[in-house]
Amino acid sequence: MRGSFAKSGGSAIAAALTLLGCSPGEKTQNPETKALIAEAQSLSPAKIDAKANEISQNDYRMFRSLMASGGLDEELGGAAKGDAALRALMMQYRQSLLGARADLPRLVKIADRDAPGLAGLGASFFAGLVVTTLIVKAVNRSSEKSGTIGGDVNDGSLKASFNEQQTTTDSTFKGEIDGLKGTIRTKITLDTCPKADGAITIDFLSDSSLTKVGGTAGANVKVTGKLTWFVNDDAEFGHNFDSDIRVENASFGGSRGSNGGFVDYTEKSSSVVAGNNSGVINRQSSKATADDRATAQGAAKFALFMLMAAAYQAKDAFQSGQCVKLEPTSDPAKRSGVKPKTSFTLLAAPRSKIDGMPTGGSVKADLTGDGSLDPAGTKVPADAKFTYVAPDAKPKKGSIAFEARSKRGIGKATLNFDTSSRAYSATGGSSNGQLKGSGNICSFSEPFVLTGSGVTQNFTPSSETAGSYSYSGVIKGIRVYGKGTYTVRANDTGGTLVATGPGSVVTPMGVFTASDTETYKLTPIDSCG
Repeated sequence: MRGSFAKSGGSAIAAALTLLGCSPGEKTQNPETKALIAEAQSLSPAKIDAKANEISQNDYRMFRSLMASGGLDEELGGAAKGDAALRALMMQYRQSLLGARADLPRLVKIADRDAPGLAGLGASFFAGLVVTTLIVKAVNRSSEKSGTIGGDVNDGSLKASFNEQQTTTDSTFKGEIDGLKGTIRTKITLDTCPKADGAITIDFLSDSSLTKVGGTAGANVKVTGKLTWFVNDDAEFGHNFDSDIRVENASFGGSRGSNGGFVDYTEKSSSVVAGNNSGVINRQSSKATADDRATAQGAAKFALFMLMAAAYQAKDAFQSGQCVKLEPTSDPAKRSGVKPKTSFTLLAAPRSKIDGMPTGGSVKADLTGDGSLDPAGTKVPADAKFTYVAPDAKPKKGSIAFEARSKRGIGKATLNFDTSSRAYSATGGSSNGQLKGSGNICSFSEPFVLTGSGVTQNFTPSSETAGSYSYSGVIKGIRVYGKGTYTVRANDTGGTLVATGPGSVVTPMGVFTASDTETYKLTPIDSCG
């Protein structure tokens, strides 16, 4: 699979891709469901490949039965040639998916020729899950709210679209070998942000077909599925979800016409509790065997696993802060350079980024550094209020990390506080007017620099109100240097800095030294740079 994408919008996403809760009435999940969820949650790249191989073995049995009953084997020259052609096509799919460096990342090395290939639902599982994972991660890193990417490639197409709440990936892969031609289409639509009731919905399509090149016989396997999984107030998937999966496999054309095998199977689950799953054979041909029914049922279970695995990609998104806006406020609003022991009322009101509505749920706040927070480390119902008391001395700092959790997802934010001296701009100079200087002073407890008239002055505090300084430079071609002490008088409205000490000038007639005083006016500023 070689080629480049044509893109429309979403440039950051395109770049990323080419590098390619318990709700009321919840019930306990049965052990089989728990195991399925645990496996879906722990998928790694290597496990994705292994699972795709496992699914493809079920696909292989399904297609082999259809090829035999519908006449495709006959058109290919017999069962042995039909089997060899299917295996070769499956390997071609595998190599195409794993080796398409221009469009998908090389997650695992291409296996040798004896390794299992990919077909049907297995190939859809691999391609769909990999592409969806990449898109969700890329959207989460991007500032773009919507876009489309993708285009045609040599053996198919790969397209994706996204907005603030949903991503859709749609891919088609084609193969042809030993007289057998195949096409696999995969489409996944995934909610990345929960709806108001906490619902995350995933729709899935895998449509695979085989035909004889130049012939009329063929086989088709179509799997469609929908999963709605509800997020609880702790921003976790709860026990409640509903699924509806349909598997349709059939042979067509050929000398046997419609007399081949087919199975139409539906499996539905509601809250996935013991005794609450239903599987129904809607239709089947007289040639359908017990194994045909078993492979259809197996495909339905694999499709549910696929939907669950995709849902955990959505979980990564809504737990990252992508879906919830959290901007805590403080009263008083000023948080830097405050007086010791200042008391603040904090409000953390999480809102959905999708519809702007209150998210409900809870907010937890944790303090690092100095000061006190009440309540700390405890979940408070949203919209949540906290009280913070600034440190009891200067200069000290405190930082509060907020985390909101609800059925709409997770929101995070941080507020910083300090009792450091506020920032000032300083302008002034010497009493004789020969030296003028200026600069910003971020803190009187940290060294700072003033410059002007070709001279640099370095101030080193011994306290918030006094310290020592030194200077050197060239004024009108004459080198000057000196040192001394300084004092500060300042409040919220301003103040003065006075520096006194001996200064020296270097002249052709020698070095001359005299004492002088520099006075600087201090003006409060909101930020320091």
